[in-house]
Amino acid sequence: AFAFPVPIQVICELLGIPPEDQDDVKRWFHELPIGGGVVRSEEALETTFREFMTYLEALFERRRNAPTGDLISDLVHAEEEGDRLDGEELLSMVFILLAAGHVTTVNLIASGTLALLTHPSELAKVRANPELMKNAVEEVLRYWGPLDTTLPRFATADLAIAGVEIPRGETILVGLSSSNHDPARFAQPEVFDITREDANRHVAFGKGIHVCLGAPLARMEGDVALTTLLARYPDLRLAVPAEEIRWKPGFLRALEALPLAF
Repeated sequence: AFAFPVPIQVICELLGIPPEDQDDVKRWFHELPIGGGVVRSEEALETTFREFMTYLEALFERRRNAPTGDLISDLVHAEEEGDRLDGEELLSMVFILLAAGHVTTVNLIASGTLALLTHPSELAKVRANPELMKNAVEEVLRYWGPLDTTLPRFATADLAIAGVEIPRGETILVGLSSSNHDPARFAQPEVFDITREDANRHVAFGKGIHVCLGAPLARMEGDVALTTLLARYPDLRLAVPAEEIRWKPGFLRALEALPLAF
């Protein structure tokens, strides 16, 4: 009711999805696995995905004929040395921007809420001093980042890391959560501490050339959303015992649900 609508609306506005269409976009993502949808038949998933793609194709055509200065218009008309994005490239680009632009931020807001509500001393600190929220967001990203692992990568050469031999061509999953809980990098890594001075040394957004371009936006949304939530509901608390909260399986660190009372 809160963690999902805020990020999806923000990314829709940035891309240029018309307000009257945003409820449909929210519904499509909610019905797809990447958006946290419930298990559905392959036929139902195919129907949802095709509806989504058909909508985007029609929107691209409207923007070709009447650009509105938004990101989708820019992508449709982008040209370099006579080369433009074709239909499949546009669909792929806009879909990944929509997905990556909200799914991980939904998880950040939900995980941040849970982390604060299950650590009363840290919650008290940020309530007493809201300026701590920016660092609290960094600590949430370190402690319970939105992604447990990267997507698969492949070794381009034989190599050894920490005594482990990895042959060329081997599939590799980088454990972001493990990295963010490495005692060689963070003192007492299993402690959630919103005043941790080096909290922002996490790799929740990746590293190097693959670092997430949307990281500043995600940080800002997390800061604003959590600050506003705590200010609006001074008695905010879990509506069920903490041990009943469940995480979804997969490379995303996502909650099945987060029932709250206030």
